[in-house]
Amino acid sequence: MAEPVLVVRRAALGDFVLTLPVIRALTTIAPVFVVTHARYAPLLPPGATLHDDTWLWRGAPPPLPFARAFAFGDVAAEALRAVNLAVHAVAPRPAPGVHAVDHYAGVLTGVPLPEGAFVRAPRVDWAPAPGPAAVILAPGSGGAAKRWPLDRWRRVADALGDRGVAARFVRGPDETDEPGWPPDAVCPDLPGLLGLAAGCRAWLGPDSGPSHLAAAVGAPGRVGVVFGPTDPATWAPVGARVWPWDTSPADLAAWAGASGFTHLD
Repeated sequence: MAEPVLVVRRAALGDFVLTLPVIRALTTIAPVFVVTHARYAPLLPPGATLHDDTWLWRGAPPPLPFARAFAFGDVAAEALRAVNLAVHAVAPRPAPGVHAVDHYAGVLTGVPLPEGAFVRAPRVDWAPAPGPAAVILAPGSGGAAKRWPLDRWRRVADALGDRGVAARFVRGPDETDEPGWPPDAVCPDLPGLLGLAAGCRAWLGPDSGPSHLAAAVGAPGRVGVVFGPTDPATWAPVGARVWPWDTSPADLAAWAGASGFTHLD
C-alpha cells in the first residue's frame, strides 16, 4: 500500500468545499489524512480520513510515515516543513480572475496522478432528506457584505408562492444580526443541510459556504447564487447560475420555479 499523504486545510466551509477536488484526486494514489474542522468530516470522500493535528503544532514527529503533505497557506506549510515533511503548498488566496478550484489544484503540481483523477467540480455524495421538494432560500453568509438584503429574499418567496411553488428558508446558527427572518426558518446541522441540498427543487443563496455545498451535492445548474462585492470568476460555485446584485426577485423566482426542476440529482 502507498504511504499516506497529509492535507492541512482549516478553512471556511466554501473554501473547504472548493478543495475537495484536490482531496478526491489524492485518494487515487494513497490514503489521505485531512486536518480540518471536525464538523467537515461528512464531506470527505472515500479514502480520506479526518486527522488530529496536535502533534504538528507541538513540532512532534509525524505519527504516520506521510509520503508528502499539502498546505494552503504559509503558516501550515512552515509547520509541516519544520517536522521534515515534503510539502506542496499554494497561497491561501487566488489571484484576481483565477477560480479558486484551479488555484487550489496548484498543490498537485508534480504529483503523479492517474489520468482523469482530478475532476474539477467538487462532489459530495448524500441522500436527499425525506419530504416534498421545495426551493431552498439560504440568504446567510459569513461575510455580511455578501448578503443580498433579506427583504428581497422574502419577495422571492412570495413570488414563488404566487407560482404555486413551496419555498423554505434556511439559516445558520450565527445569523441573528439581521431582522426579518421568517419564524419557520430552519437551522440544520451539516448533515441536515446536505440532505436539504440533495433533495430540494432548487437552491438560491449568496456567495456562501452552503451555496458551494449545494452545488457539490446536486446538479449545479439548479443552484442560483447572487453575487455582489465578490468576484464570481473566482468564487462562484462550479456550474452554478450566477445572478447580479440588481437581479429582480421576480426573475430569480421564475428561474427557480421553472417547470422541469424537480430536485437536485
